Amino acid sequence: MLLIHKSLLSFILLLSFNGLGQTGRVYHEVFSKQDGFDIDIVRAMNFDNDGFLWLGGENLDIRKIVVSNKKLVIQRFNGNSFHSIPLPEIDQRILKINQIYKRNDGKFYIRAGIEEVVHEQILLLFDPYSMAFEKIDISEDLAKSSRLSKVFNFQDKDYILTQKGESVTLLNIDQNLVTTPLFSFKSDTSIIDLFTRVIGFEDFLIISDNQFKLHAFDWNGNDLKKFSHFKNENDWIDEVFVKDNITYLFMYNNPKLYYIDENTLEILTSSSKSAEIESTNLIVLQDEYSNNLVISENGNTI
Repeated sequence: MLLIHKSLLSFILLLSFNGLGQTGRVYHEVFSKQDGFDIDIVRAMNFDNDGFLWLGGENLDIRKIVVSNKKLVIQRFNGNSFHSIPLPEIDQRILKINQIYKRNDGKFYIRAGIEEVVHEQILLLFDPYSMAFEKIDISEDLAKSSRLSKVFNFQDKDYILTQKGESVTLLNIDQNLVTTPLFSFKSDTSIIDLFTRVIGFEDFLIISDNQFKLHAFDWNGNDLKKFSHFKNENDWIDEVFVKDNITYLFMYNNPKLYYIDENTLEILTSSSKSAEIESTNLIVLQDEYSNNLVISENGNTI
């Protein structure tokens, strides 16, 4: 999981705008607070349907005495300047944004961490055209749940995991913001956080977390398999990408590339040694043409 600080933001923008423009020319510019760049740590970004880049994250100093008159914002970047949109006050002050997920209709799901409770999150719908926010209510039985995974997509449907006590539930979120529970399972640890990964397949899905060993479930909630060959406490899925209809993954703090055999339900090591990446931070980006870009940080090298 890569936390994008200001020094790295210019690098990401350089890649993005050089890739979007077909001139082959590279522009490099560093932005700071003086330019209107007002997020200390960028944790989430996404492009809207008009090509604007949206940024979300957190500020380093969250003391009430310092920020009492200043709300956390999300920012829209047009290639030259930043436009800030204050986040709404919903129940408690929002301190962190760690996902900006674009729906098929161009609106964004925003996963936000709120004040005082370390792992508590809320889910917002944000319209980048009207600038309106709407809080998404989880189904009534789970209304007091405070742990939400990132939103993920499979076959043009959006899903999210939520946890209440020991019960973890997979929900579908439809375009009208109705959340429908699909199945639940028990976990004696709090598994829903930034490290949670859900990978969907036709007949099963794989759930991974830093406190929950890799499991495969079918879409009815039957526990199909625990991947016991990953035994270390740091064996969780870090990044995932698909190439030639094969799902590949990197495990956290592990340079090897793995792939998932859907027929045998096995996670196997790739034979490509050139794909091994030593890194302390890793992120995989995919463009609209399914090209994959792997960015790794190892020591002082990106």
